[in-house]
Amino acid sequence: MRNRYIYALLVLGNMFWGCSFPLTKMVVDYIPRDSFIFFRFLMASIILGVVIRLVPSARNPKISDLKKNNIGKLMPAVISGFLGIFMYQFLFFMALERTTAINSSIIGALNPVMTIIIGVIFAHQYINKKMAFGVGLSFIGAVFTICGVNIAALTEFKFNSGDLLMLAGTGVWAVYNVYCQSKCSHFNPLVLTFWNFVTGTVCALPLALAEKPWEWIASVPLSSWAALFCLTCFASVGAYFIQFYAITKIGSARTSIFVNLMPFFSMIASVLLIGEDLEIVKVLTAFVIVAGVIICQKYGRNPDETVHSDKL
Repeated sequence: MRNRYIYALLVLGNMFWGCSFPLTKMVVDYIPRDSFIFFRFLMASIILGVVIRLVPSARNPKISDLKKNNIGKLMPAVISGFLGIFMYQFLFFMALERTTAINSSIIGALNPVMTIIIGVIFAHQYINKKMAFGVGLSFIGAVFTICGVNIAALTEFKFNSGDLLMLAGTGVWAVYNVYCQSKCSHFNPLVLTFWNFVTGTVCALPLALAEKPWEWIASVPLSSWAALFCLTCFASVGAYFIQFYAITKIGSARTSIFVNLMPFFSMIASVLLIGEDLEIVKVLTAFVIVAGVIICQKYGRNPDETVHSDKL
């Protein structure tokens, strides 16, 4: 398959995102939410800026474009950064403060479904019945990975403010995926990711300042800064770059289905890094998730068949 390396990258990127959950636990006890988001975005912007300086072919659009008042060339990157970087992360962290891990994970597993729905409605993307079956199969696998055989956890599902915030974040991420495919395909992936994080940094700055970081920053242990740096390099820079690169090559619908692998990697990382118990039923449901991913990548349309729209 000609896109095999892209699928491998998507698996790697979602492994980075899955491992970010236990790493985040090492940081949030010492760094407040908004400051955590700001420092993560700031580090990512700096790292990507350095990389772009070392890769001449990636300097498009150039900084000099701003001096020529060609800000319109960068607007798709700014809009996508506001959606996929700032808004999604902000809603995600707010949701985790108000709802259970089970509820937030189930709603988060709706990401590929939401992306496909947004793509079909607004970007006229096409999916066949086998691909739709793969989406549903992966979603079922993700649900039972989180809930095990505890059906009561599903039947007692109640919507609270955190659930609604997570649902909103899932919708924002879906719009981000489709918008990038429709409006940002002309960007070099490194440049788009850089401007995304610069936008997120600027948006998060006033919220971080409100937490008065000068009062507590000296007390943050070195291990937390190291964990934050790892999160930035892998879960932010690496995973986001892979996400957009894949969207430009195979489309948002087929890219988003790999998000269902994230609960599986999060489960493994939690066992290895923070010593949580591994249930056999969750190992079995992991194979269901992978089966759905394989179905989607096997029967999905080629990226050059995707119809782009000016509606987004």
